[in-house]
Amino acid sequence: MKLIKLIKKCRLFENLTDQEINMIFDCLRGRIVKYSVGQLLATQNERVDEIGIILEGSALKVVKRFDGTTEPIELIETGDMFGEIEGYSKERVFSYSVLANEPGATVLYISINTIVRQCSKNCEFHQRVMENVMEILADRIVALSRDKSYLMEKGMRAKIAMLIFEKYNEQNSLEVKLGINRNEMAEYLNVSRPSMSREMGVMKEEGIIDYWKDEIKILNLAAIEEIVKNANL
Repeated sequence: MKLIKLIKKCRLFENLTDQEINMIFDCLRGRIVKYSVGQLLATQNERVDEIGIILEGSALKVVKRFDGTTEPIELIETGDMFGEIEGYSKERVFSYSVLANEPGATVLYISINTIVRQCSKNCEFHQRVMENVMEILADRIVALSRDKSYLMEKGMRAKIAMLIFEKYNEQNSLEVKLGINRNEMAEYLNVSRPSMSREMGVMKEEGIIDYWKDEIKILNLAAIEEIVKNANL
């Protein structure tokens, strides 16, 4: 029962009952592996044959640069996946490595082929898993398109306002949680941290926003909307 509860945290199994998840394991041929800290879950430039789903603990995506240095790019936690994008690409190779980030990190592996190919039973719940995969991939494409809009926008204030307004619409609250620290925010917006902090300070002085760590309080929504509107002209 605990295993099913952990599996249901993954978007791949949305809208499936406990019984359906149990039954679908016959189709998906899943395997579960537990790791020690630092062990490799996936290796950069190797072929992707399985999607990995973090059931317990966390893992770290890292990239090896041309100069031989290794750089962390993303922390993946319970319910998160890796290999779901690369596994359906033409090359089907990992663009990063994945390392266990804490003791007892547990991963469910599912074969790429068993997900996209309808099983011999033609079960309805297998079809829903395939639909979930398509939705996940589509959301990634939309996210990449949105990221591109930040890169194309040149104004610092506009970039900041666009991000805040996006989070406001997602969370339906004037007090939004960015989910990233200031360094990560600067990297995401493709700007320098000092310049971004200065502009946020000016916006605070003007009574447009207030902030603390990764939380932004919108004090003047109309001003944010006007900045975003002008950026899209």
